[in-house]
Amino acid sequence: MLAGCVPHGGERQFVQSQAYHVGDEPLALKDLGWKAYAGDVSAGYGAEPLWIRLNVTPVPDLAADADIEITVSPNYLDQIDLYDLAFKKDRHQSVGERFPLSNNAQPALMYTFSVPNGAVPRIILLRVKTASARLVKLTALPLKEARQYNTEIISAHTIILVLFLVALCLACYMWMLKADSISTAFLMLQTVAFLYGAVMLGFSRLLFSHMISPEMQDMASRGLIVGYSFANFCFYYVLLLSLGLKKWVARTLQFLLSCIVVVLALYLFGQEWQAFQANSVLLNLWAFLFVPISIWGVRWRRFSDRPTIIGKKFLIGYAIAVFVANSLFTLSLVNVKTIPFFNVYGGLVNGILTSFIMVYFLHKRAQNFKAESTLALKQMRMAYENQKDISESRELFLGLLNHELKTPLSTILLASAERIPTKRMKLLSEQAARSMVEILKLSSESLPYIDHVVEPNFKTIDAKLLLEQVVGAQLNTQRFVLDLNSGCDVVADTTLLTIILNNLLENAIKYSPGGTFVVVSLARRDPSTVQISVSNEVSEAASKNVHRFFEKYFRSTESGRQEGLGLGLYLAKTLAELQRGALECEVVANRMCFTLNLFSAEAYDKHA
Repeated sequence: MLAGCVPHGGERQFVQSQAYHVGDEPLALKDLGWKAYAGDVSAGYGAEPLWIRLNVTPVPDLAADADIEITVSPNYLDQIDLYDLAFKKDRHQSVGERFPLSNNAQPALMYTFSVPNGAVPRIILLRVKTASARLVKLTALPLKEARQYNTEIISAHTIILVLFLVALCLACYMWMLKADSISTAFLMLQTVAFLYGAVMLGFSRLLFSHMISPEMQDMASRGLIVGYSFANFCFYYVLLLSLGLKKWVARTLQFLLSCIVVVLALYLFGQEWQAFQANSVLLNLWAFLFVPISIWGVRWRRFSDRPTIIGKKFLIGYAIAVFVANSLFTLSLVNVKTIPFFNVYGGLVNGILTSFIMVYFLHKRAQNFKAESTLALKQMRMAYENQKDISESRELFLGLLNHELKTPLSTILLASAERIPTKRMKLLSEQAARSMVEILKLSSESLPYIDHVVEPNFKTIDAKLLLEQVVGAQLNTQRFVLDLNSGCDVVADTTLLTIILNNLLENAIKYSPGGTFVVVSLARRDPSTVQISVSNEVSEAASKNVHRFFEKYFRSTESGRQEGLGLGLYLAKTLAELQRGALECEVVANRMCFTLNLFSAEAYDKHA
């Protein structure tokens, strides 16, 4: 359909020229250095007008006065003038970003002209003026085919814009999960990216042409180009700053951020071409610096013992992806034949890819934050339940202590009120005092372990010597039968082990029938275990509660008038486990035996 005007070559041609209009002089025939091209025109960045001359060959099956639609893209071209020299009517038409949408021959996302099919081949000239990338893609089709082509373009552009919208929605979602500086900067970036995509793809011009003047649309589109770069720099600055940068990197980023602010100022003061030039230089400079900054500019060693906000491999890979995408886009501006796809959509595709890469990263980060929050909440609940149990234990403990102290105090008060002989009163007072001393002693020993605040102090102990000392300190030593083997050293806390043994011995004396003996034995069960056993006779009824002996505050119904808090055996088992030992109880033939197993000194280090 569109062929060059060279007689036998059949190529399209273009030239850069400051000429503004054709006039009556046949500019198409002048030797201005026309360059043949195939496909799309790409003349890099610049403000100089681009002239394209086309040889339109009539469509054979179409009438001479039937319309042919010429479509020009991309959507950020300022002004496109068409000169059809063979016809007096509509020989000059103008469309572009700075013209109303009604100038287009058809309402479309791109710029359109309608020209007659004609009867003979003829030359058509197009003058394209832009303030940024000089990219031009031309199609010439009959009206029906042009409308179908326009529908396909709208569908493709809609998909691209929907991807921007999805990225924006995901950014909003992640910002709601954790509204920190990174999520906020990313949300700002995606908001600008969505608006940028809507303008660059032509939707804003198509949808709001009757509401917004061409001047406002033009200003918005140009402002978004620079604003998108500014949002990108802000996001990268916040992201990298959160990782802990070396001084030279921080200064470099601050310098680039200052430069983009200057670019914004240039644009606001009407220096559009200078602003776009500076913006292009900064984007290419950043794409080049991003890779070495991600490798050498971040203090990765500071994260050697804890997870980073973003992984080193991920950041380096992301920087390489940005560099490759930017390089492809830049090369396509210089030579469209190199990478034809990137000539129009390169910036948008780059924006979509990098957006979804960061969406994936921030989604993972949000998941980690959610997991950490769940774990922290679970730990807080566990701490609360633990503190609640401790508080309940303290209250119950103090209640029992209050109850048990009333018995000896009542005995003393009763003896004082009644006329009891002095000798009998002295005996009662001594018994009451001993009971209170025993209760207070047990309470002082038990309270720290109820609160779980004591850590054992392990050391090697001669178990035989310690047992002899503990048994010798008992009042009724004549009731103990000792069977102690030598060479049974254990690793334990002396104070805690003494408390265990005292509780076991006192429990055996307290609940065994009078005139019976308590047998204390010490032996090695195996090379790694030392076994201490305390056994005594019990009634048949007492053996039924053996499974509850280690419960906190449990007191057997067979205890009769014996004072106590029901904590002795619970405390002994707790302290045994605290020292990596085990305390067990069994009743055989009306004889109850408590067995304490501890690591031997030789085997302890292997299990530590």
